[in-house]
Amino acid sequence: MRRLVMLIVLSGFFMPSFSKQDTTYTKKTYTTKEVQIPPEIDGWLNDEAWDAVPWEGGFQMHEPYDDRTPTQETRFKVIFDRDYIYVGIRAFDTAPDSIVSRLTRRDEIDGDMVAFLFDSYHDLQTAFVFLISVAGSKADFYMSGDGSNEDPTWDAIWWANTRIDDKGWTAEIKVPFTQLRFDIS
Repeated sequence: MRRLVMLIVLSGFFMPSFSKQDTTYTKKTYTTKEVQIPPEIDGWLNDEAWDAVPWEGGFQMHEPYDDRTPTQETRFKVIFDRDYIYVGIRAFDTAPDSIVSRLTRRDEIDGDMVAFLFDSYHDLQTAFVFLISVAGSKADFYMSGDGSNEDPTWDAIWWANTRIDDKGWTAEIKVPFTQLRFDIS
């Protein structure tokens, strides 16, 4: 099985450092499962594949106020098959009519968004970063140097779709394992 560490950051451009000095956060684990029939990437999280794993949440705010409970709840699920990893995100919003949805060019993302990082080397120094806005605009880059260096020219092949509903919005993402690098050991 491939080993992944994932972090989801909400609403904004700030990406946290992987600094080992940042000890105020409780380390969490999430167990994912392999699925035989993958979900359709349509933005609705109603495919049977998503039933294979539980929702996870319980995030802590980092920006603008460190170590506080977020004002809106967000949950995620992660599943995989032989070739892809799938991320499902439910971003609750008590005022869905105020969600900011701006369609932009790739890598020029704006509006409400979610981001997730894959530290596939598990070195806490590098990550493959994926962002999706509520409008479906995508951004991705490679981060290294403990978060101090970003390579925005790295453009992965991946798919995503989003939906706004009366609870907030959802995102469904599909990333080929070929777009992530892994340590052979």
